[in-house]
Amino acid sequence: MNTTEYNQRIEKFDSQKMVDILKNFANDVKNAIELGQKAKQLPLQLFSKEIIVLGMGGSAIAGDTVRTITYAFEGFPYVIKVVRSYSFPK
Repeated sequence: MNTTEYNQRIEKFDSQKMVDILKNFANDVKNAIELGQKAKQLPLQLFSKEIIVLGMGGSAIAGDTVRTITYAFEGFPYVIKVVRSYSFPK
């Protein structure tokens, strides 16, 4: 299979252009980090040191991703927990 045939197959089955989204993911993360670094810090005082992300299946992936990325930042003051449940944690 040559490149043209491969691309035609991808186009046939990837109507929502997910392959392109995945190819651009690293750039999207880089851009998000740059935007975050330029943003003004809000004078927000949280009462908890935990951030809880609720999600099931693919919806929990965003929480997993954010939790993993924040591990790379020393001194990140919050614990991120991802809850995969049909009910809120107590």
